[in-house]
Amino acid sequence: MCGILFSLSNNGSILNLNDWNHLKDLNTKRGPDSQLLKQLNVKDSTLQFFSTVLHLRGPDVVPQPIEDSENILCWNGEIFGGLQVEHGQNDTQALMSYLRESSSQDEILSIFSRIEGPYAFVFWQASTKKLWFGRDCLGRRSLLTCHKQGSLMLSSVGLKSEGWKELEANGIYCIDFSEEVLQEGLYKIHLFPWSYSEEPLLPFPRLNTTIPDHLKAIETPQVEPLIDEDSEQTVNDFISVLSQSVKSRVADIPHLSQKNDDARVAILFSGGIDCTFLAALADHYLPKSEPIDLLNVAFENPRSEMAKNRPNKKKNKQNEKPEPSVLPQATYNTPDRVTGRASLEELRRIAPDRSWNFI
Repeated sequence: MCGILFSLSNNGSILNLNDWNHLKDLNTKRGPDSQLLKQLNVKDSTLQFFSTVLHLRGPDVVPQPIEDSENILCWNGEIFGGLQVEHGQNDTQALMSYLRESSSQDEILSIFSRIEGPYAFVFWQASTKKLWFGRDCLGRRSLLTCHKQGSLMLSSVGLKSEGWKELEANGIYCIDFSEEVLQEGLYKIHLFPWSYSEEPLLPFPRLNTTIPDHLKAIETPQVEPLIDEDSEQTVNDFISVLSQSVKSRVADIPHLSQKNDDARVAILFSGGIDCTFLAALADHYLPKSEPIDLLNVAFENPRSEMAKNRPNKKKNKQNEKPEPSVLPQATYNTPDRVTGRASLEELRRIAPDRSWNFI
């Protein structure tokens, strides 16, 4: 989680410095490892780029905004696929290298459409005098916008003051500084919406939920179905893809502590097959000397437990006083806690050299 703060103002507009400084403080809390400000003037406009970095991947902190060939990039995201990012390479630097080699509008849009992972960004392309900004199609990283008094501001976190709203994750936005300024004192903002196929991508035809008559008369022996070669290949492909996904998320997490007993990876762990499978895969890509935290959250309602353990109601005899209801002490042996402990033992069995912290 990093912080992005950008402002565009022309010579006739007034940027509220109190708001700007407040937003800098808020974004600094999102990125305590690095803070940097870059400023440039384009025609009669002033552009300010402020970024903060929370170091999550790679061996070293890469300060932002990152600048290359007069291009400027503010990036809050993670690239898990779509673009080639080498093991140990910082994805911000990798993205900038792609953008640096892109000269056309279609190339810029193609790069951001190919990225697999959450992101928000602001990018200044010096060669074309264009400002690009936006979020991934699912809006998994925050970016808010505010138009006020002939100025434009973008920020990962907004203010409670009037005018701030979430930037829609409906495409990539662009401001072309070769165009004329509008009467409001700002440039026109162009939207390049996400495109998608309306055809469902199903690996199988539409299901027939009615059994044909000629099959109803066939007696099916009670045999356990075997996994054929196609099914086995599908399972292997699934494991391969999911393994690569887990590896890209855990292998480059930096070592922030010198203690060997501090975990770099924590998994929300209910004990289900999904989180247990993810934990088993993470075990393959982390040194055996490092622990893995399994975070198990369990809620128990003492009143529900009391109602469950309450004996059958009987008619109160005359003058008999009802017993006072006493809330039992919560034991938190909820289904997620029970399955969590059971799956923990299974992980300890298949990976005995790993220290599994059930929290």
